[in-house]
Amino acid sequence: MSGIGTRRVKRICIISPGHLATNPRLVKEADALSEAGYEVDVIVADYLLWAREKDECFKNNPWRVAAKLPFGPHAPLAARIRQLIRQKPARWLVKRGANGRSLVESAAHPITGELKAAALRTPADLYIAHYVAALPAAAAAAKRHNSIYAYDAEDFHLGDWPEEQQYDVERRLLRAIEGHYLPGCAWVTASSPLIADALVEAYGVPPPQVVLNVFPKAQAPAAPTQRGSALPGPSLYWFSQTIGPNRGLECAVRAIGLSTHRPHLYLRGNLASGYMTELDNLAAEAGA
Repeated sequence: MSGIGTRRVKRICIISPGHLATNPRLVKEADALSEAGYEVDVIVADYLLWAREKDECFKNNPWRVAAKLPFGPHAPLAARIRQLIRQKPARWLVKRGANGRSLVESAAHPITGELKAAALRTPADLYIAHYVAALPAAAAAAKRHNSIYAYDAEDFHLGDWPEEQQYDVERRLLRAIEGHYLPGCAWVTASSPLIADALVEAYGVPPPQVVLNVFPKAQAPAAPTQRGSALPGPSLYWFSQTIGPNRGLECAVRAIGLSTHRPHLYLRGNLASGYMTELDNLAAEAGA
C-alpha cells in the first residue's frame, strides 16, 4: 500500500458533523480512497429525519460507518440534555471573553465532544476532517494513535457570516479552531482556488491543494444537450442546503433585473423562514 511522505498509510478515518446524505464530497472521497485500496472508516452525525432515511443508500458501500452521532431535537433525550449542558454555558462564557481551548470547541458545535470520543476509538494512519467541528477530533485522534490529520475545506467558513457585530462570536470560534489546527495538518484541500487563497490569507498556511467539488466525468451525459429546458430564454439553477440571505441570491436577482435576456431563476433547497417574501420584494424592486 502506498505511503504519504515517509509514513505508510493503510487505514483512513474521515470525520464530519454532517450526514452522509448531505455531504456528497465526503462520500466521493470515501469511495475514491476505498477504490484505491485503503481501509476507510467514516464518522458522521445524525440530526435530520429525512437524511437519516437517505443515509441507508450508502449501507452497501465498500467503506464502513464507524459511528453515527445524534444531536439536535431528534437525538435521544439524554444525549440532547448532555450536549445542551455542554454547549450553552460554553457559548455564554465565550461571549464574555473566555477563550480556553475546550470552551471554544464545546461552544462551536453540539457534538464536538462526541466526534472526538468516536475518533479516539477508531485507530487510523490518517484522519481527514470535514467542516470545522471535526478538526479537534481529527487532531486529538492523530495524537492518540501517533498518526497524521488533514482538513478538507469545501467552504471558506469565515465568510459564512455577515460582517456584523452580532456574528462576532461565530467568527471568533471559527478563527480560533481553524487557526489552531490548520498549521498542524499534513495537508489541506479546498473545493475552489478562491477558497484556497482565502485560507492562505486568513491563516498563513501553505496553499491548499484544490479538489473541485464536481462529479466524475464518467457520470456526465454522453453529449451536450442542445438547449436548456427553460423556454423562451436561458436559465440559472441554484441548489444549496439553505435558501436564505447573504448567500449570493440577492446579487443573482439584481443581475436578472439588469439582463436583457431575462433568464429564469430556479431555486432548490430548504427555504429560510421569511426569506421568500424578502426575495419577492427584492425582485419587484430590481424589475426581475
